[in-house]
Amino acid sequence: MSEVIQNETWFFLTSVATGVLLVFAYDLLRILRRVFKHGTILTGVEDFLYWCVTAFVIFCMIYEKNNGAIRGFAIAGILLGVILYHESVSGYIVKGVSTALNFIFHWVSTLFSFIFRPISKLKKFLRKNFVKTLKSGKKAGKIRLRRKKWGKISKEGSYAQKKKR
Repeated sequence: MSEVIQNETWFFLTSVATGVLLVFAYDLLRILRRVFKHGTILTGVEDFLYWCVTAFVIFCMIYEKNNGAIRGFAIAGILLGVILYHESVSGYIVKGVSTALNFIFHWVSTLFSFIFRPISKLKKFLRKNFVKTLKSGKKAGKIRLRRKKWGKISKEGSYAQKKKR
């Protein structure tokens, strides 16, 4: 086989591999979205960045392997790689990895809640009792203020009002 045909074959296979790589990168985004819920704005930003990186990767591949000449079979190779990967293993990888990560995160959060639940209950108990102590201290402070304002307690148990000068 001639060297030109070998180079064209390698270029085509590189195009197919680039298509597979691009869909795999998007699958990582899909997994991330299944594990951590995203809003529409963040999803749009992620997609925009993905397509910018995709364009750059395709440009670099074509520039490096074919001196920047866009050829129809390069685009066909990228599309073939995208279709082959997406239709064969993409769904299984996304579903399997996201299910595994959700399972792991569920058990880790359960473990942490089991560990930190007693600490949380102690914190609530201390906060509740500390607030009661503070409130009772505020009442004592109000009584002291009243004594200063009204003067000494008379024999009957009521406050005698101070005379104003």
